[in-house]
Amino acid sequence: PDNVTPAIVGGLVLTSQEDDGSIVYRKLEWPDEWTLTLCIPDYELATDISRSVLPKEVPMQDATFNSRRMAMFVEALHTKDADLMKLALQDKLHQPYRTKLVPGLSDIIENLKHEENVIGCVLSGAGPAILIVSQRNNLEKIKSIVSETWADLNVKTDIRTVKIEKEGAQILETVM
Repeated sequence: PDNVTPAIVGGLVLTSQEDDGSIVYRKLEWPDEWTLTLCIPDYELATDISRSVLPKEVPMQDATFNSRRMAMFVEALHTKDADLMKLALQDKLHQPYRTKLVPGLSDIIENLKHEENVIGCVLSGAGPAILIVSQRNNLEKIKSIVSETWADLNVKTDIRTVKIEKEGAQILETVM
């Protein structure tokens, strides 16, 4: 579609390094019906600052909550279940602590919560970028909500709807 920029997001792969040093991995297929919109504000957030707000220890109930959400995430991808993905995108291990470092994030999440076809809005990595998972409709409305919310805080943003790279890493050119 015309409203999708050529930016590429790497595919999803579950990995685990085992005690014997071997790596176990599985590629997860992203549903074609779901869109990823990356919203990058015009300021930086140093990773060390973002890490500094995380607790040294987490309550067992929060770790258990996130473990359940990871299982839901995998099942939601497998079954293309948007309602399950809405639950799966909830987090208790990093986003509640980092939200205060990203002005407007709480407002953006709240403003998108009841928007048709929005599956979820999460902090991307350590921030300050956010990632919105949605169905293909309403992309312009979603972008408008984010832009206006951040504009009210004098934050400019680069908003791109990105494609999932399904083929993985590829060699495009060999230089000798």
